[in-house]
Amino acid sequence: MKRLIYILTAMMAAVSCVYPFSVDVNVVDTDSIVIEGDIVIGGTSHFKMSEMQVFEGTSHLQPESIPALFTVEDDKGGSYKANANGDLKLITAPADRRYRLHATNLMNGKEYVSSWQTILEPCEIDSLSYVTNAEGRSLDLSISLHGSDDTRFYQLMMDEAWEYTTLYHATHYYLPPSQDLPDEFKSTGMLARYENGENTYYCWKTHEIPELNVISTEELSENRLINERIHIVPASDDKLSYIYCLNVAAMTISREHHAYLKHLNDVSNYTGSLFSPNPSEMHGNIRCVNDTTEFVVGYIGAGKVSAARVFYDDNDHHFYERKHQTYELENLSPPMWYRSWKYGSMLPVSGNPVQGYEWADKRCVDCTLAGGTKNKPDYWPNTHK
Repeated sequence: MKRLIYILTAMMAAVSCVYPFSVDVNVVDTDSIVIEGDIVIGGTSHFKMSEMQVFEGTSHLQPESIPALFTVEDDKGGSYKANANGDLKLITAPADRRYRLHATNLMNGKEYVSSWQTILEPCEIDSLSYVTNAEGRSLDLSISLHGSDDTRFYQLMMDEAWEYTTLYHATHYYLPPSQDLPDEFKSTGMLARYENGENTYYCWKTHEIPELNVISTEELSENRLINERIHIVPASDDKLSYIYCLNVAAMTISREHHAYLKHLNDVSNYTGSLFSPNPSEMHGNIRCVNDTTEFVVGYIGAGKVSAARVFYDDNDHHFYERKHQTYELENLSPPMWYRSWKYGSMLPVSGNPVQGYEWADKRCVDCTLAGGTKNKPDYWPNTHK
Protein backbone atom coordinates (compact mmCIF):
# COMPACT_ATOMS: atom_id res chain seq x y z
CA MET A 1 0.00 0.00 0.00
CA LYS A 2 1.31 3.47 -0.81
CA ARG A 3 0.34 6.90 0.43
CA LEU A 4 -3.08 6.03 1.86
CA ILE A 5 -3.03 9.03 4.18
CA TYR A 6 -2.86 11.45 1.28
CA ILE A 7 -5.82 9.79 -0.41
CA LEU A 8 -8.10 9.76 2.62
CA THR A 9 -7.05 13.32 3.46
CA ALA A 10 -7.99 14.30 -0.08
CA MET A 11 -11.41 12.78 0.54
CA MET A 12 -11.87 15.00 3.57
CA ALA A 13 -10.69 18.04 1.62
CA ALA A 14 -13.22 17.31 -1.09
CA VAL A 15 -16.01 17.07 1.46
CA SER A 16 -14.90 20.25 3.25
CA CYS A 17 -15.29 22.27 0.03
CA VAL A 18 -19.02 21.42 -0.16
CA TYR A 19 -21.52 23.87 1.32
CA PRO A 20 -22.09 23.22 5.04
CA PHE A 21 -24.35 20.30 5.81
CA SER A 22 -25.07 17.94 8.66
CA VAL A 23 -25.20 14.19 8.52
CA ASP A 24 -25.70 11.58 11.19
CA VAL A 25 -22.90 9.04 11.28
CA ASN A 26 -22.17 6.24 13.67
CA VAL A 27 -18.72 5.43 14.94
CA VAL A 28 -17.69 1.98 13.72
CA ASP A 29 -14.19 1.84 15.11
CA THR A 30 -12.35 4.73 16.73
CA ASP A 31 -8.96 3.06 16.81
CA SER A 32 -8.24 1.62 13.36
CA ILE A 33 -4.63 1.34 12.29
CA VAL A 34 -3.13 2.31 8.93
CA ILE A 35 0.20 0.73 7.98
CA GLU A 36 1.96 2.02 4.86
CA GLY A 37 4.97 0.89 2.89
CA ASP A 38 6.39 -1.73 0.56
CA ILE A 39 9.30 -4.12 1.03
CA VAL A 40 11.82 -3.00 -1.60
CA ILE A 41 14.57 -5.54 -2.28
CA GLY A 42 17.78 -3.89 -3.44
CA GLY A 43 16.65 -0.44 -2.32
CA THR A 44 15.17 1.48 0.60
CA SER A 45 11.79 0.69 2.16
CA HIS A 46 9.72 3.30 3.99
CA PHE A 47 7.16 2.24 6.60
CA LYS A 48 4.69 4.25 8.64
CA MET A 49 1.92 3.55 11.14
CA SER A 50 -1.01 5.93 11.68
CA GLU A 51 -4.39 5.96 13.36
CA MET A 52 -7.65 6.37 11.46
CA GLN A 53 -11.04 7.10 13.01
CA VAL A 54 -13.65 5.32 10.93
CA PHE A 55 -17.32 6.32 10.86
CA GLU A 56 -20.20 4.70 9.08
CA GLY A 57 -19.67 5.84 5.52
CA THR A 58 -16.70 8.17 5.93
CA SER A 59 -13.32 8.45 7.64
CA HIS A 60 -11.11 10.85 9.50
CA LEU A 61 -7.39 10.55 9.95
CA GLN A 62 -5.45 11.84 12.91
CA PRO A 63 -2.47 13.79 11.54
CA GLU A 64 0.01 12.34 14.05
CA SER A 65 1.74 9.11 13.18
CA ILE A 66 2.13 6.35 15.76
CA PRO A 67 5.64 5.42 16.94
CA ALA A 68 6.29 1.89 15.78
CA LEU A 69 9.03 -0.70 15.38
CA PHE A 70 9.21 -2.22 11.89
CA THR A 71 11.00 -5.46 11.05
CA VAL A 72 11.11 -7.25 7.70
CA GLU A 73 11.27 -11.03 8.03
CA ASP A 74 12.10 -13.66 5.40
CA ASP A 75 10.98 -17.28 5.29
CA LYS A 76 14.51 -18.53 6.03
CA GLY A 77 14.65 -16.87 9.46
CA GLY A 78 16.28 -13.64 8.32
CA SER A 79 15.33 -10.41 10.11
CA TYR A 80 15.97 -6.79 9.12
CA LYS A 81 15.09 -3.91 11.47
CA ALA A 82 14.11 -0.45 10.21
CA ASN A 83 15.48 2.69 11.84
CA ALA A 84 13.47 5.00 14.09
CA ASN A 85 12.07 6.82 11.03
CA GLY A 86 10.75 3.60 9.52
CA ASP A 87 13.42 3.48 6.79
CA LEU A 88 15.16 0.21 5.92
CA LYS A 89 17.80 -0.47 3.28
CA LEU A 90 17.57 -3.99 1.89
CA ILE A 91 20.48 -3.74 -0.54
CA THR A 92 21.83 -7.26 0.06
CA ALA A 93 18.58 -9.09 0.90
CA PRO A 94 18.21 -12.21 -1.30
CA ALA A 95 15.47 -12.00 -3.92
CA ASP A 96 14.75 -15.76 -3.88
CA ARG A 97 12.97 -15.68 -0.50
CA ARG A 98 9.51 -14.68 0.64
CA TYR A 99 9.12 -11.63 2.87
CA ARG A 100 6.63 -10.09 5.27
CA LEU A 101 6.46 -7.04 7.53
CA HIS A 102 6.25 -7.31 11.32
CA ALA A 103 5.17 -4.07 13.02
CA THR A 104 4.86 -3.26 16.73
CA ASN A 105 2.80 -0.33 18.01
CA LEU A 106 5.07 1.22 20.65
CA MET A 107 2.09 2.98 22.26
CA ASN A 108 0.25 -0.18 23.30
CA GLY A 109 2.48 -3.11 22.32
CA LYS A 110 0.12 -4.53 19.71
CA GLU A 111 1.78 -6.47 16.88
CA TYR A 112 0.85 -6.70 13.21
CA VAL A 113 2.08 -8.94 10.39
CA SER A 114 1.49 -8.90 6.66
CA SER A 115 1.07 -11.98 4.49
CA TRP A 116 4.14 -13.59 2.94
CA GLN A 117 5.10 -12.03 -0.38
CA THR A 118 7.07 -13.59 -3.24
CA ILE A 119 9.53 -11.31 -5.04
CA LEU A 120 8.33 -11.00 -8.62
CA GLU A 121 10.57 -10.43 -11.63
CA PRO A 122 11.07 -6.65 -11.95
CA CYS A 123 9.93 -4.76 -15.00
CA GLU A 124 12.30 -2.64 -17.06
CA ILE A 125 11.76 1.08 -17.66
CA ASP A 126 12.65 1.71 -21.29
CA SER A 127 12.23 5.47 -21.14
CA LEU A 128 10.71 8.47 -19.43
CA SER A 129 9.74 11.28 -21.76
CA TYR A 130 7.70 14.47 -21.95
CA VAL A 131 5.90 16.61 -24.48
CA THR A 132 4.95 20.25 -24.20
CA ASN A 133 1.22 20.12 -24.77
CA ALA A 134 0.45 23.50 -26.31
CA GLU A 135 -3.27 22.78 -26.58
CA GLY A 136 -3.64 21.65 -22.97
CA ARG A 137 -1.03 24.12 -21.76
CA SER A 138 0.75 21.43 -19.80
CA LEU A 139 3.90 19.36 -19.62
CA ASP A 140 2.79 15.75 -20.16
CA LEU A 141 5.16 13.08 -18.83
CA SER A 142 5.04 9.47 -20.03
CA ILE A 143 6.67 6.11 -19.34
CA SER A 144 7.59 3.17 -21.54
CA LEU A 145 8.28 -0.18 -19.87
CA HIS A 146 8.12 -3.92 -20.37
CA GLY A 147 7.94 -6.92 -18.06
CA SER A 148 8.17 -10.70 -17.98
CA ASP A 149 5.24 -13.07 -18.35
CA ASP A 150 4.96 -13.62 -14.58
CA THR A 151 2.65 -10.69 -13.99
CA ARG A 152 1.23 -7.71 -15.82
CA PHE A 153 0.60 -5.37 -12.89
CA TYR A 154 2.83 -2.48 -11.81
CA GLN A 155 2.95 0.21 -9.18
CA LEU A 156 4.70 3.52 -9.87
CA MET A 157 6.19 5.54 -7.01
CA MET A 158 7.06 9.07 -8.07
CA ASP A 159 8.60 12.21 -6.70
CA GLU A 160 9.53 15.48 -8.32
CA ALA A 161 12.20 18.10 -7.77
CA TRP A 162 12.72 21.50 -9.29
CA GLU A 163 15.19 24.36 -9.28
CA TYR A 164 13.96 27.92 -9.17
CA THR A 165 15.37 31.40 -8.70
CA THR A 166 14.41 34.72 -7.17
CA LEU A 167 13.76 37.89 -9.15
CA TYR A 168 17.14 39.40 -8.22
CA HIS A 169 20.54 37.77 -7.84
CA ALA A 170 21.96 39.51 -4.79
CA THR A 171 25.69 40.09 -4.57
CA HIS A 172 25.60 41.34 -0.95
CA TYR A 173 23.98 40.36 2.33
CA TYR A 174 23.29 42.34 5.49
CA LEU A 175 24.97 41.99 8.87
CA PRO A 176 22.85 43.66 11.62
CA PRO A 177 24.38 46.03 14.21
CA SER A 178 26.92 44.34 16.45
CA GLN A 179 29.91 45.24 18.56
CA ASP A 180 31.94 42.85 16.42
CA LEU A 181 31.59 45.10 13.35
CA PRO A 182 33.98 47.95 12.47
CA ASP A 183 33.30 51.14 14.42
CA GLU A 184 31.53 52.96 11.57
CA PHE A 185 29.00 50.11 11.25
CA LYS A 186 28.34 49.23 14.90
CA SER A 187 25.07 51.18 14.95
CA THR A 188 23.88 50.72 11.35
CA GLY A 189 25.06 47.26 10.46
CA MET A 190 27.07 46.61 7.30
CA LEU A 191 26.83 44.97 3.91
CA ALA A 192 29.18 42.13 2.97
CA ARG A 193 29.74 40.51 -0.41
CA TYR A 194 28.82 36.89 -1.04
CA GLU A 195 31.93 34.79 -1.64
CA ASN A 196 32.70 31.29 -2.99
CA GLY A 197 29.47 31.02 -4.93
CA GLU A 198 27.24 31.62 -1.91
CA ASN A 199 23.87 33.12 -2.78
CA THR A 200 20.15 33.14 -2.08
CA TYR A 201 19.27 33.11 -5.77
CA TYR A 202 19.13 29.36 -6.56
CA CYS A 203 16.92 27.02 -4.51
CA TRP A 204 15.52 23.50 -4.85
CA LYS A 205 12.25 21.90 -3.79
CA THR A 206 11.29 18.23 -3.65
CA HIS A 207 7.82 16.71 -3.41
CA GLU A 208 6.57 13.14 -3.16
CA ILE A 209 3.67 12.73 -5.57
CA PRO A 210 0.85 11.28 -3.47
CA GLU A 211 -1.35 9.85 -6.22
CA LEU A 212 -1.59 6.07 -6.38
CA ASN A 213 -0.37 5.23 -9.86
CA VAL A 214 -1.05 1.63 -10.83
CA ILE A 215 -0.94 0.34 -14.37
CA SER A 216 -1.62 -2.97 -16.09
CA THR A 217 -0.89 -4.63 -19.42
CA GLU A 218 -3.40 -7.42 -18.80
CA GLU A 219 -5.61 -6.45 -21.73
CA LEU A 220 -2.70 -5.92 -24.12
CA SER A 221 -1.28 -8.56 -26.45
CA GLU A 222 2.25 -7.78 -25.24
CA ASN A 223 3.50 -7.09 -21.73
CA ARG A 224 4.71 -3.65 -22.73
CA LEU A 225 3.59 -0.04 -22.34
CA ILE A 226 4.68 2.67 -24.74
CA ASN A 227 4.43 6.36 -23.82
CA GLU A 228 1.83 5.84 -21.11
CA ARG A 229 1.05 9.25 -19.59
CA ILE A 230 1.70 9.22 -15.84
CA HIS A 231 1.92 12.85 -14.73
CA ILE A 232 0.91 16.34 -15.85
CA VAL A 233 2.35 19.72 -14.81
CA PRO A 234 0.44 22.86 -15.88
CA ALA A 235 2.45 25.32 -17.94
CA SER A 236 1.64 27.98 -15.34
CA ASP A 237 3.15 25.96 -12.49
CA ASP A 238 6.28 27.54 -11.02
CA LYS A 239 7.88 24.07 -10.99
CA LEU A 240 8.65 24.62 -14.68
CA SER A 241 10.20 28.07 -14.24
CA TYR A 242 13.77 26.76 -14.58
CA ILE A 243 14.66 23.03 -14.30
CA TYR A 244 12.16 20.30 -13.37
CA CYS A 245 12.82 16.61 -12.70
CA LEU A 246 10.48 13.63 -12.36
CA ASN A 247 11.82 10.52 -10.57
CA VAL A 248 9.97 7.24 -11.09
CA ALA A 249 10.43 3.83 -9.45
CA ALA A 250 8.38 0.96 -10.93
CA MET A 251 7.66 -2.26 -9.03
CA THR A 252 5.97 -5.39 -10.31
CA ILE A 253 3.04 -6.31 -8.05
CA SER A 254 0.59 -9.18 -7.72
CA ARG A 255 -2.96 -9.21 -9.03
CA GLU A 256 -4.27 -8.95 -5.44
CA HIS A 257 -2.05 -5.96 -4.66
CA HIS A 258 -3.16 -4.28 -7.89
CA ALA A 259 -6.83 -4.84 -7.02
CA TYR A 260 -6.31 -3.31 -3.59
CA LEU A 261 -4.61 -0.21 -4.98
CA LYS A 262 -7.30 0.17 -7.63
CA HIS A 263 -9.88 0.13 -4.87
CA LEU A 264 -8.02 2.94 -3.12
CA ASN A 265 -8.19 4.91 -6.35
CA ASP A 266 -11.95 4.32 -6.39
CA VAL A 267 -12.13 5.69 -2.85
CA SER A 268 -10.22 8.82 -3.78
CA ASN A 269 -12.18 9.38 -7.00
CA TYR A 270 -15.60 8.19 -5.88
CA THR A 271 -18.49 9.04 -8.20
CA GLY A 272 -21.45 7.52 -6.38
CA SER A 273 -23.00 8.80 -3.18
CA LEU A 274 -21.06 11.27 -1.04
CA PHE A 275 -19.36 8.61 1.05
CA SER A 276 -19.18 5.72 -1.41
CA PRO A 277 -17.31 3.41 -1.69
CA ASN A 278 -16.84 2.75 2.00
CA PRO A 279 -13.22 2.76 3.18
CA SER A 280 -14.03 -0.18 5.46
CA GLU A 281 -14.23 -2.34 2.32
CA MET A 282 -10.47 -1.94 1.76
CA HIS A 283 -9.35 -5.35 2.99
CA GLY A 284 -5.58 -5.53 2.80
CA ASN A 285 -3.07 -8.20 3.77
CA ILE A 286 -2.23 -7.09 7.33
CA ARG A 287 -3.68 -8.55 10.51
CA CYS A 288 -3.29 -7.83 14.20
CA VAL A 289 -1.58 -10.71 16.02
CA ASN A 290 -3.20 -9.82 19.37
CA ASP A 291 -6.73 -9.26 18.05
CA THR A 292 -7.71 -10.84 14.74
CA THR A 293 -11.02 -8.92 14.75
CA GLU A 294 -9.29 -5.54 14.64
CA PHE A 295 -9.74 -3.66 11.36
CA VAL A 296 -6.33 -2.83 9.85
CA VAL A 297 -5.88 -0.77 6.69
CA GLY A 298 -2.90 -1.56 4.51
CA TYR A 299 -1.31 -3.80 1.91
CA ILE A 300 2.41 -4.51 2.16
CA GLY A 301 3.83 -5.58 -1.18
CA ALA A 302 7.38 -6.76 -1.89
CA GLY A 303 9.54 -6.53 -4.96
CA LYS A 304 12.52 -5.08 -6.76
CA VAL A 305 12.21 -1.68 -8.40
CA SER A 306 13.44 -0.20 -11.64
CA ALA A 307 14.16 3.53 -11.48
CA ALA A 308 14.56 6.34 -13.99
CA ARG A 309 14.35 10.12 -14.12
CA VAL A 310 13.79 12.80 -16.73
CA PHE A 311 14.70 16.50 -16.72
CA TYR A 312 12.85 19.41 -18.28
CA ASP A 313 14.82 22.64 -18.80
CA ASP A 314 12.73 25.70 -19.62
CA ASN A 315 15.76 27.37 -21.19
CA ASP A 316 15.38 24.83 -24.00
CA HIS A 317 11.62 25.21 -24.50
CA HIS A 318 10.41 28.51 -22.99
CA PHE A 319 7.09 26.78 -22.35
CA TYR A 320 6.54 28.03 -18.80
CA GLU A 321 3.92 30.77 -18.63
CA ARG A 322 6.16 33.29 -16.95
CA LYS A 323 4.52 35.92 -14.79
CA HIS A 324 5.44 39.56 -15.31
CA GLN A 325 7.37 40.37 -12.14
CA THR A 326 8.76 43.77 -11.31
CA TYR A 327 9.88 45.38 -8.10
CA GLU A 328 11.39 48.82 -7.93
CA LEU A 329 14.78 48.75 -6.26
CA GLU A 330 15.43 51.30 -3.55
CA ASN A 331 18.76 52.97 -2.91
CA LEU A 332 19.12 53.12 0.86
CA SER A 333 21.66 55.00 2.95
CA PRO A 334 23.25 53.30 6.01
CA PRO A 335 20.89 54.93 8.56
CA MET A 336 17.97 53.21 6.79
CA TRP A 337 19.51 49.74 6.61
CA TYR A 338 18.51 48.32 9.98
CA ARG A 339 14.92 49.58 9.96
CA SER A 340 14.40 48.39 6.38
CA TRP A 341 15.80 44.97 7.27
CA LYS A 342 14.04 44.62 10.62
CA TYR A 343 10.67 46.24 9.93
CA GLY A 344 10.47 46.76 6.19
CA SER A 345 11.14 43.15 5.09
CA MET A 346 13.91 44.19 2.73
CA LEU A 347 17.32 42.79 1.78
CA PRO A 348 20.27 44.27 -0.12
CA VAL A 349 20.79 43.35 -3.75
CA SER A 350 23.93 45.05 -5.05
CA GLY A 351 25.90 48.27 -5.13
CA ASN A 352 29.06 49.92 -3.84
CA PRO A 353 30.02 52.56 -1.24
CA VAL A 354 30.21 55.33 -3.87
CA GLN A 355 26.92 54.82 -5.71
CA GLY A 356 25.04 53.31 -2.79
CA TYR A 357 23.32 49.97 -2.32
CA GLU A 358 20.04 48.85 -3.84
CA TRP A 359 17.53 46.96 -1.72
CA ALA A 360 14.40 44.95 -2.56
CA ASP A 361 11.63 43.02 -0.85
CA LYS A 362 12.98 39.86 0.81
CA ARG A 363 10.81 37.62 -1.36
CA CYS A 364 12.58 38.99 -4.44
CA VAL A 365 16.01 38.20 -3.00
CA ASP A 366 15.87 35.15 -0.70
CA CYS A 367 14.71 31.99 -2.50
CA THR A 368 14.25 30.05 0.74
CA LEU A 369 11.22 32.23 1.57
CA ALA A 370 9.31 30.38 -1.16
CA GLY A 371 9.71 27.11 0.75
CA GLY A 372 12.79 25.72 -0.97
CA THR A 373 16.25 25.02 0.40
CA LYS A 374 19.87 25.34 -0.65
CA ASN A 375 20.18 21.54 -0.58
CA LYS A 376 20.65 20.65 -4.23
CA PRO A 377 19.88 17.00 -5.09
CA ASP A 378 23.10 15.09 -5.72
CA TYR A 379 21.87 14.01 -9.17
CA TRP A 380 21.22 17.57 -10.40
CA PRO A 381 22.55 18.35 -13.91
CA ASN A 382 24.26 21.70 -13.23
CA THR A 383 26.88 23.13 -10.88
CA HIS A 384 24.83 25.89 -9.27
CA LYS A 385 25.19 26.39 -5.53
